[in-house]
Amino acid sequence: MRRASHRTLRPEIAHLFQPGQYREALILSIRMLTESTKLGWHGHIQRAVAASTIKLVYGKTAVDSETDKDVKTLNKYVERLTRSATAPSTQLVNHFPWLDYFPAW
Repeated sequence: MRRASHRTLRPEIAHLFQPGQYREALILSIRMLTESTKLGWHGHIQRAVAASTIKLVYGKTAVDSETDKDVKTLNKYVERLTRSATAPSTQLVNHFPWLDYFPAW
């Protein structure tokens, strides 16, 4: 995964992502100003981050709603990943204390 992500996300290529990020920033700003009472800021930010990620990874640009199937799937995945990473005793070092002495490569 390192090789694939380095090839795609290196600094020389980063300028190619700016139009999509600019578009999402504009949509986020407009929606936060006009629709702030419907969702609250959290929903707008979740949609913008999910839309930017989907554009970066899959090239799909038509993510206009927080109820979009792809946005919901990505948000569920991030929530599950966060919950499992922050839950107590989910790290191997909690079960095997001797792992704490390995160097952090």
